[in-house]
Amino acid sequence: MGAERAGSAGIARAAGVAAVLAGVMLFAALPLELLAGRPDADNAAASVEWLAANAALASVTAGLQLVGGALLIVAVMGVTLALRDHVGLALGSATVFGIFAGALYATVGAMRSNTGAIQYIGGFEQDWAESAYLATHIIGLQSLLPLAVLAPSGWLVIISIAAARRGLRGLLAVGVLPAIGILGGLLAKFAPVLTTVDQIGLGWFLQVSNILVGVPLGIVALGVVLLAPGAAESFLTAPRSRKPTESTP
Repeated sequence: MGAERAGSAGIARAAGVAAVLAGVMLFAALPLELLAGRPDADNAAASVEWLAANAALASVTAGLQLVGGALLIVAVMGVTLALRDHVGLALGSATVFGIFAGALYATVGAMRSNTGAIQYIGGFEQDWAESAYLATHIIGLQSLLPLAVLAPSGWLVIISIAAARRGLRGLLAVGVLPAIGILGGLLAKFAPVLTTVDQIGLGWFLQVSNILVGVPLGIVALGVVLLAPGAAESFLTAPRSRKPTESTP
């Protein structure tokens, strides 16, 4: 039994390493482009021109999203395997959210890495390059990326609650901004009338903050906690609100 628990703790630590790397990569991808003078992504002409001048950087940031997404899947699976004796409906659902998120991030990164194809098409006609860019932009950044942020938000919220029930109450802070991001995203999608009263753009600011900071740094924070001495062992215990003999939902 002791060897099995030690093995689970090792898996949790490996998941922590993957989470830290994934969070750092996903956090760095967009700011690196902004620091390099990336224009408004909705401006096709300016964006195509920027991509032509910064093709190497664009490939690097796309690669960060692709690899970060793959590492997120590793982290999610590691957490689930470490908690395999206590996985119920909530943690099982969180696992699906996390794997879905990693796949979406990787897909967005793969789509954004096609800068060479856009430049090649632009060699025939500049308007074609802008059309190709807009296609990847609408599908990748405008459609898939918001889903890629909502899915890990759900994972972080559930995992932070699960960790708090195991004595790691500080991880509740990790789920705050993702929870607000989920609420804001759902309101914007299904109740847009409620979001129109937000004249100062607070909802938009919180959603962007969740994309740039809440999700990636939340993943890093979870990884750091799993790597802290004794934290992995605490994470593997049954919830304190339950008796040890009872199963975890």
